[in-house]
Amino acid sequence: MTLRRFRFAYAVLLLSVIFSGCDRKQPMAPRVEAATGGQPGPTLAAPSNTSAVAASWNQINVGWQDNSSNESGFEVYRSTTGPSGAFSLVATAGANATSYGNGGLAGSTQYCYEVRAFRTNGGKTTYSAFSSAACATTPAAPVPPAPSAVNAAPRLGYAFDITWTDNSSNETGFRVERAAASTGPWTSAGTTNANVTSLTDFLVNYPYPGDDRPACYRVFAVNSFGDSGPSNVDCTAMPATPTNLVANPVGGTAVELTWTDNSAVEDGFGVWRAGGGADWSVVATLPANTMAYHDAGLTTDNTYWYAVYAMKDGGSSGSSEAAQVVLATTPPVAPSGLGVQPTSSSSVYGIWLDQSSNEVGFRIERYG
Repeated sequence: MTLRRFRFAYAVLLLSVIFSGCDRKQPMAPRVEAATGGQPGPTLAAPSNTSAVAASWNQINVGWQDNSSNESGFEVYRSTTGPSGAFSLVATAGANATSYGNGGLAGSTQYCYEVRAFRTNGGKTTYSAFSSAACATTPAAPVPPAPSAVNAAPRLGYAFDITWTDNSSNETGFRVERAAASTGPWTSAGTTNANVTSLTDFLVNYPYPGDDRPACYRVFAVNSFGDSGPSNVDCTAMPATPTNLVANPVGGTAVELTWTDNSAVEDGFGVWRAGGGADWSVVATLPANTMAYHDAGLTTDNTYWYAVYAMKDGGSSGSSEAAQVVLATTPPVAPSGLGVQPTSSSSVYGIWLDQSSNEVGFRIERYG
């Protein structure tokens, strides 16, 4: 066959192939491919039987049935707003995969998943429809149990003492938070090591512009997994310190005390006394708003000192100024054993024995 005849025969053959479809009763359907850009297409079967199982507090295992024979892999999408919420791509799995473990999750949280197959060929990626969604909720993280029985009390005008019950065996420490009201806002007052159940919050760390400084406290147990829930909240206050304490002798065996109550939150007053051969001790606990006390049954010819504290929740304010009183019925006994020696060309040093219990002071006289 010559070259010209070959070309003619090829043209006839090509036309024959083109027009042979005209003998069909129905026209040929065009070839359909799955769309790109995330739109599903019929060339890949969608996965089915999606499942989600919480394997631990921070991991969910997702499974599905692979219904396709020509996928390049699978895309796993996740929602944290429920099965009808917004999903976003979280992982890609290879061909023939039927599971994925999603770690790094939060405890006590619901996660939902859906899966689709994809196929990449010649630079074009096609996708199946999404599977139905499956959801699971992670259990609570193994954080320590919350402390309980938190108690706060003022300490002598300069600090608050906080104690609590440790209900945990796996904490690495505790965090104590403070607020001026039980509703917050809260700020850290300090931290402790494991098994410690008290903390002192010094007022230097707690600026407050007025008297009767309020303070509420709560405590968290902490470990590497996070914080426990908060403990109970306990509120107290630092009552303002009493002032203007006056002690007046009465009849040689009693003392009348008066003072100014500067607090609106105290639940009582404590009266302390020293003297008469005794050290400082509480001699009276009085109700709130009290501003006077009669201390009877004292020993004559003795010197006594008094101080008053405002009380609150088992603690107290700072001390009032001390007041001294002498119950004198006789003149004091004269000092003895006076000794004097020069300390320089213009001064001397003197020392003597105090033989009296009812003096209010000493007068030193010089001759020459």
